[in-house]
Amino acid sequence: MRKYIALVLALAGALGLAGCSAADGENSPVILEKPPALTVVCGQAETDALPGSYSWQLENADGTTTNIIADGAHPLDCRDLLSPLETTEATAELSFLEEPDSIVNVQCWSDEHWSEPAADSEAVSVNGSTMELKSGGYIYEIAAQWDMKDGYGGTARYSVYIRAA
Repeated sequence: MRKYIALVLALAGALGLAGCSAADGENSPVILEKPPALTVVCGQAETDALPGSYSWQLENADGTTTNIIADGAHPLDCRDLLSPLETTEATAELSFLEEPDSIVNVQCWSDEHWSEPAADSEAVSVNGSTMELKSGGYIYEIAAQWDMKDGYGGTARYSVYIRAA
């Protein structure tokens, strides 16, 4: 019975959203009000990345722009928020809800440096949306950029904790 109720509610919600979009015009663009989510995939395992600091711009209907700046905690201060993703893979795929125009950079810190935000980071090699993993436990910070072409854009940082064998 619960599955049936959940299905009915999901369908009602989808129809409600479809009705709203038709009322606003079928070709109305979707404007992201904040950076899109990032999922990091290692083989069959995946985890949602923790959103961090970002700078985001939105184009308003009147032609003006709204700028949003959010400051997040340093990745090494997020131990309680980052559960480790265990993997035997040598690479990880960066899967954004809306693909960025570029991955600005990826850096990492050994998990020996939890609570030491002054620790030096190491650069991580990235090819397209695939990043190389270091053996052992590392906290990775991914910086991505969206160009202001669809009514929104900016830069955002994300963190993920991966332990690669």
